[in-house]
Amino acid sequence: MRQKGWIIVKKSTLFLLCSTMLMLGTVLGFLLAPIKKGVYIGNNNGNTNCGAPKDADKIDSGDEEDMPF
Repeated sequence: MRQKGWIIVKKSTLFLLCSTMLMLGTVLGFLLAPIKKGVYIGNNNGNTNCGAPKDADKIDSGDEEDMPF
């Protein structure tokens, strides 16, 4: 005799339902999450020197042998 209010579900159906809801929640979370300050690839630690001298725009670009690298 079935008790009132109980639903009997196979384990495979329950597993598929739970995994589908998990995947759906993950995808919706990525789509609805706000992206703050854009997307950066790298560490963005603030180092913007790149080895160039401070007056790099004053360097004469005539001879390739004089290049610092």
